[in-house]
Amino acid sequence: MVYVTHRYKVKEYETEEDAVAQIHNEMSAMTSKKIFDETKNGIRVMIFQWWTLYIEEYVISKSIDMRNSV
Repeated sequence: MVYVTHRYKVKEYETEEDAVAQIHNEMSAMTSKKIFDETKNGIRVMIFQWWTLYIEEYVISKSIDMRNSV
């Protein structure tokens, strides 16, 4: 199970590949580009920037459900 946190919501996916594919599908429909993609200690952070300088961030974790870590 993989957890993706975005806009204070958490979605569950079977694999990281499924999660990344969904993120890319969502962001490709908008005028945005990926400006950051890094994995550290099992947590992957992806940041996309729109032409308006607004950013969208996604946190992907295989072991941490952010809903239960507060």
